[in-house]
Amino acid sequence: LKESYREGAYVTRIIYILVVLFFLARLSHVLPHLGVQTTLEMWLALPSDIYKLLFHFWTPLSYMFLHVELSHFFFNLIGLYWFGRFFLNFFSQRQFLSVYLLGGFMGALFFILGFNYIPIFYKQASISYLMGASASIMALLWAITVYSPSTKTYLLFFGEVKIVYIAIVYALLDLSSLAALENNTGGHLAHIGGA
Repeated sequence: LKESYREGAYVTRIIYILVVLFFLARLSHVLPHLGVQTTLEMWLALPSDIYKLLFHFWTPLSYMFLHVELSHFFFNLIGLYWFGRFFLNFFSQRQFLSVYLLGGFMGALFFILGFNYIPIFYKQASISYLMGASASIMALLWAITVYSPSTKTYLLFFGEVKIVYIAIVYALLDLSSLAALENNTGGHLAHIGGA
């Protein structure tokens, strides 16, 4: 494992980081039962509240590596592996890391701005947190889409599909979920920022 991490592509390294942080975050949920009033997500998740953000200034970076829910973690791992491998067909390792991080930072920016400047989200700003690699994954998907929109991939039940259609479907789902004010509004704002 150590050798595959050291010699692996950035996709592989980030997947290892996500896996380790996922298990540490899950284990940290035992701490409150032992009298310790903190969890890993309290330290690494991105708060939308500007005041909290001042005291957790590292979270615009750390949130994009943190997952707590199993399904969120699982689907982001699949998305990162799939779109990351696709991305590396066209771009370099260094460009992968740049797009991953920039997409995550843009997702954080949209999340913070959305909850602090869009009136309908004000009430949730003090209690909303963001975590997960989704914004970074959207950045990878849209980089591939803009660079080579006619690239095709095979989807189960659908057959061969152009990547541009996958990106458009994701964008429409995020926009429609914002309009419906679903419970993952922050995540959808971050996806749009990453895209």
